[in-house]
Amino acid sequence: MAGLSGIIATLKAERERLQRELKKLESAVGALESLTKKTRGKRQRKFSAGARRRIAAAQKARWAKSKRKQSGQGMSIRARALLRDALGRSEKARGVGRFLERTDLQG
Repeated sequence: MAGLSGIIATLKAERERLQRELKKLESAVGALESLTKKTRGKRQRKFSAGARRRIAAAQKARWAKSKRKQSGQGMSIRARALLRDALGRSEKARGVGRFLERTDLQG
């Protein structure tokens, strides 16, 4: 029986050692988690609904222009309207309107 009590004492000592190690690991994990919580990521900018509409219209116009070049046909009335809507007033004021006047894009 003396051997059995020695084994039990050894197991209890091992359990206490493992609990101390576990506490150390938990504190290390907590320290790492606190570092990640304090750092802030870059704020994501949001487009307004009007900006998303203009971007979508511009992309549709680009696709229409690309398809027109591939098919060899002229630009459709719908594609011209999409392109004009995509440009908006500020771009026209900067000279894009003059570009459209020189090309066949005006409807």
